[in-house]
Amino acid sequence: MIKKEWKNFVGSVVFLGIAAFLFVSISYVMRPVDLGNRDAMAGFYAEEDNTLDVVAFGSSAIYRFLNNPILWEEYGITSYNLGTGSQQPDVAVMLANETLKTQKPDLILVETRSFIKEEKEGKSDINFRRVSDYMNYSFDRIKYITAYTDDWSLRISMIFDICFYHELWKEFKITDLYRADNKKDTELKGWECIYECEPQEVPEDYSGVMPEAIDPEEEQELYELMDFCEAEEIALLFVATPWKMTENRVAQNKYLEQIITKRGYHFLNCNDYIDEIGIDYSKDFYDSMHTNVWGAEKVTHFIGKFMKKHFDMDLSHDEETVKEWNRVAESYHEKKQNGEKE
Repeated sequence: MIKKEWKNFVGSVVFLGIAAFLFVSISYVMRPVDLGNRDAMAGFYAEEDNTLDVVAFGSSAIYRFLNNPILWEEYGITSYNLGTGSQQPDVAVMLANETLKTQKPDLILVETRSFIKEEKEGKSDINFRRVSDYMNYSFDRIKYITAYTDDWSLRISMIFDICFYHELWKEFKITDLYRADNKKDTELKGWECIYECEPQEVPEDYSGVMPEAIDPEEEQELYELMDFCEAEEIALLFVATPWKMTENRVAQNKYLEQIITKRGYHFLNCNDYIDEIGIDYSKDFYDSMHTNVWGAEKVTHFIGKFMKKHFDMDLSHDEETVKEWNRVAESYHEKKQNGEKE
């Protein structure tokens, strides 16, 4: 009798395990191919464990300013841009925790413009989902979603995102099965080439403005990120990429810098080093907020030099990693050359 009960128990466990595996795999397949955001997460999961020196967080600015192939080619730094559109500060700790499951970076880089606003905008479920919807299923993911909202219907649709995207089965193709493990190599490690050029006006000089407090909730999220990285003994670099900021944003940026530097972290405000970077507002941007491929190379060189000077990173890599990153650099130059011809 005991033997039969044991066999039934084992059979139930095996059945539930298979059901869970199928549910998770089908969920991954049914997630939308939202290229900028889905690819960022799937590409990160596809990286070989413990091969990244730097992981970068932030909004669209991070994958338009930080050129990963150049960081490798010129500075020997392996990096990945884990950025998503309009990424909110409330996902920073969630991303940092997820990063440490597969990587042991010497440095986490955080692009800071998501902390500064024209006015209090409040949280966006869509912006949160641009991260949570594409993460691997885990208890940590459930924990962060639960902390994000008290609305149970929203929680359920975020935790079991297949409920939110179930209609996508109508668009299913057999080739979509490659997404079943939520991994997909990205050609340039989260970097995106933009070749358009739109001349911009030179920003006004607001250097004399006084610091202005950022949103209290986002300030608390900043402290939580610093606390987390301090506890995990991970170095942090905060970077304000160059763009045409309003007076209000400049004032908030100064406040942000005060908090970060007081805590002992580096705050690199690229807007203070436009001449050193070599930014040309008539050639280096494709819109008012983002550099094109030529402007990004300049910014990346500046950030790369800063990282090499101020951070002690172990940049030794095995043969396979070197081979992979040389491929990435070669792919970038081919892509850039073809883009320049168009």
